[in-house]
Amino acid sequence: MWGVSSSEEPVSAWIEQRRDALAALLAEMIRFDTTCIEPAFEPGRRNAEADCQDFLRERLTRIGADVTSIEPDPADFAGHPMMPAGHHWDGRPMTLARIRGTGGGRDLVLNGHLDVVSAEPRGDWSVPPFAGEVVGERLVGRGASDMKGGVAAGLFALEALHANGVRLAGDVWVQLVTDEETNGMGTVAMLEHQPPADGAIVPEPSHFDAYVACRGVLYGQIAIEGRPAHAEQPQPHWREGGAVGAIERLGPVLDAIRELNARWQDGAAGAHPLLAPPCVVPTLVEGGEFIASFPRACTLTFDATYLPADADADGHGTRARARLREAIDAAVAHDDWLAEHPLRWSWTTDYPPYELAGAGAAPLLAALDAAGEQVGRPVGRAGLNAWHDAASLGRLAGIPAVSCGPGRIEQAHTIDESISLRDLTDGAAFLASAIRRFCGEAPITTEEDLHAPH
Repeated sequence: MWGVSSSEEPVSAWIEQRRDALAALLAEMIRFDTTCIEPAFEPGRRNAEADCQDFLRERLTRIGADVTSIEPDPADFAGHPMMPAGHHWDGRPMTLARIRGTGGGRDLVLNGHLDVVSAEPRGDWSVPPFAGEVVGERLVGRGASDMKGGVAAGLFALEALHANGVRLAGDVWVQLVTDEETNGMGTVAMLEHQPPADGAIVPEPSHFDAYVACRGVLYGQIAIEGRPAHAEQPQPHWREGGAVGAIERLGPVLDAIRELNARWQDGAAGAHPLLAPPCVVPTLVEGGEFIASFPRACTLTFDATYLPADADADGHGTRARARLREAIDAAVAHDDWLAEHPLRWSWTTDYPPYELAGAGAAPLLAALDAAGEQVGRPVGRAGLNAWHDAASLGRLAGIPAVSCGPGRIEQAHTIDESISLRDLTDGAAFLASAIRRFCGEAPITTEEDLHAPH
């Protein structure tokens, strides 16, 4: 394996001297309104993600990357546990780019999502959310931290390596994806085109910590049956034909969820050193037909998390789903109506949990640690209780993957989202060093190599 054979200072100095250009790159990316789309629910809505992809593809081409535009066929993912019905990529191309190494090094994936969450209500922002304005020592805009800042830093790192004639031994694959904020299918679809690689970095806003674990996420619904009647008329017992308010019967379900969460919080589900216990959070309730009628039905939508140890052999949550359903069903069985009219369960999305482990972890973490030392940004180990694309790379594709980049997760999805210009600049230098160390640098062995264009 080739080592880094020359000083890293010229690359870091190049980035530092061009910090305004890096900020301008991020500002330009923010100006593309790439607010996430769920095509199944928003037919016909478009955003500027295709234009943003074009902009970044052109910059990648300038540094010699082989660039491919990918528009997946949704039929290829029918039945996937993360694929919503009706989802597609029509007019929403993604980018896969390859920067070829000289051979003999490790191949690295650099993955980043370009979709951002809604900036509404825009009137609450101190500056327009898609203007990309510098305010003091911070750049403000939707996606500044999550995660266009990390994508900009990664691209600028590659441009810095190219400009300084650094010849990597391994290949760098750049994935610019959609859908991370909605269903994660952008990276899942990209993996159909991604050859095996030795490691992956997703420059999410971790403030230079390495997110080496995350919880899985299940989205589901519990439907409760009632029996309608006039709300103002006294009713006999339901066994005698009386009404049953479905919304009232939600009470035992919520009690059961509270009790289950309390048990998990006390360690009943097993502890993880970097992750919070599993949790079920009721997030949406829909029920009732008319103000003067006992509601015929009620539906509770929930967000449930689960730990890596609870994943099945395919990396998903069949065991976690079964455990959750068994616990809730058993807890509400004392309710006579629910005992005879069981809860109806349905599941929409299953995001896999992930934990970096195995022999492939060491080279990746070593490269990140050394890069952090180089730029004065120590790299800690952390877990992310939410889900991120590194889980798909690691769990579903078997590529050792971490999320690690500039910016703070606390800024994600906030009003006046921002990133420190210092963090952004350090992020580019950090990623340049990590890429160089992980992929290796081909040595200059001849006078011809020394003066060869790169």
